[in-house]
Amino acid sequence: MRAMQTVGIIGTGEIGWRMGKLLLAAGHRVIGYDIRPEALKRPKESGFFLVENIAELCRRADFVLSCVTDGDTLRAVVTGASGVAANLAAGKPYIDTTSAEPWITINEVAPLLELNGIPFLDAPVSGGIPAAEKGRLNFMVGGDLALLDRCRPVLCQLGPIITHVGPVGSGHTIKAINMLALAASMLSTAELIAIGVDAGLSIDDLVRRLESSEGASFSTRVHFPRFIIPRNYASGFSFDLMLKDLSIGIGLADRLGVPLFMERTTYEIYQAAATDLAGKDNTRIVERILSKARGRHQIDGQSDLISRIEVLAAACNTLIGAETICLGVAAGLSAMTVIKVISESSGDSKALSHGISAYLKNGGTAPTLTQVLASATPTIAQALDALIPTPLVSQMAEIHAAGIRRFGDNADSRMVLGLVAEWTKQGEALTTMWESAGGIW
Repeated sequence: MRAMQTVGIIGTGEIGWRMGKLLLAAGHRVIGYDIRPEALKRPKESGFFLVENIAELCRRADFVLSCVTDGDTLRAVVTGASGVAANLAAGKPYIDTTSAEPWITINEVAPLLELNGIPFLDAPVSGGIPAAEKGRLNFMVGGDLALLDRCRPVLCQLGPIITHVGPVGSGHTIKAINMLALAASMLSTAELIAIGVDAGLSIDDLVRRLESSEGASFSTRVHFPRFIIPRNYASGFSFDLMLKDLSIGIGLADRLGVPLFMERTTYEIYQAAATDLAGKDNTRIVERILSKARGRHQIDGQSDLISRIEVLAAACNTLIGAETICLGVAAGLSAMTVIKVISESSGDSKALSHGISAYLKNGGTAPTLTQVLASATPTIAQALDALIPTPLVSQMAEIHAAGIRRFGDNADSRMVLGLVAEWTKQGEALTTMWESAGGIW
């Protein structure tokens, strides 16, 4: 693919507009289209050439990107007399960066594009507005690897992490799984921080301690210090979009017959908050959890509480990581592909990228299941006394108790991966992957 391209961008909202600005800065010509007139103001000011319909954009562009709201919108963009499939010339690449339903991609969008000779990649992004603004987007790509290599010079202008995940649909699949992991980690961390704040601990100190411990995650690195502690709640990613993404993840699990625990509970918490938080920033959901902490139950032994919170944050993230891996495996991805992609994305946690990864390589250490439960019992009791709801932390404790019954008192707490694999019926697939890799992932 030659260096200078005329790139068409369908969907010039917060991410699409910023991608276009980066491409203009890199010397490409950019054509923009959006169904919403208000979304075209900034692109026009930035120097986009604007068109009135997708058909015209396809005729003028060498390369087309779309960044729309969901799979239904993606379907509408591709199909019909004025859609991409009918108007983009055979051989010209089309890349969708939407967080879309993978079953729509696999069963409807990709076959129609293939029928018309249009090379297609599903390449949703992670990192949000801050990453889009700085050219630090993370692409999770499904489709032909040779096509990705052909398109890489353009994508490199938008972000440094471009990971080939698998066949068409794999990008949209792993993005949905990533969002489940992100939301579950953020909410379980928020529950633990609320307990600490209610006991008189500083939220700043708690987040710093978690970020330097095995309880670290994308949320302790980004969401809490940038958006939640300053109370600006300005992540740029709406509650509505997060709920949509979680719906896709749960829909994927339902289609595959995979039961989820922490991640399904997270989805239900978001559903319950939909009326109050519609139209607001996604991080506002954490404000609701932290509002339960009033500093009314200050206790002695705060250092011990911090240590317990660190253990429990890691345990929650380990369990979330186990669900994430098993859902990915059920969808046809390898365990290490899931770990690699999620660890480079917003669903990252140290428990996944270091703890579970080391465990699968027969390395690293972690508390036993019994030690985790010993930390959970007084912490949950303290939350009950303070009237702080802890549905995720309590569920984590119950699952660790089940792990003790299954594996014994002294079992490594990361063995919850084996428990979740049994419950989700992915144990055989994980074992096969392990054996085919010679016991080394």
